Amino acid sequence: MNIPVLVVLVFFIEIALHYFRWKEVLQGRELPRVAAYALGVAGMMVPFTAWLIQEEHGAVAQVLWLVIFGAGAAVAITYLLDWVVDLIWKAREASQREKAALSGLKDVIDATSKGQD
Repeated sequence: MNIPVLVVLVFFIEIALHYFRWKEVLQGRELPRVAAYALGVAGMMVPFTAWLIQEEHGAVAQVLWLVIFGAGAAVAITYLLDWVVDLIWKAREASQREKAALSGLKDVIDATSKGQD
């Protein structure tokens, strides 16, 4: 495979991945962002890796995939951390709303009981 063929192949793979009917396959759900990133990178790097191996640059291909997996792990971990932080903030907000509601309810009960005296 020569370089122009490689570039055209990647071009069409990326178009196919972009317009693939993911919602139908995933039963109406969106393709998760990390999965979309992984597919996009794989669409480029699998053909490029094949070209590297064909050109006898197997060691470069190995390093390339180590770097890709490192970057992918960083993306996945940051999404996981963002999700955990979001859960913590939602729990704090729910706790604050509950305290405010209980405080307001206590005020109403106190005001009602004073009015009956």
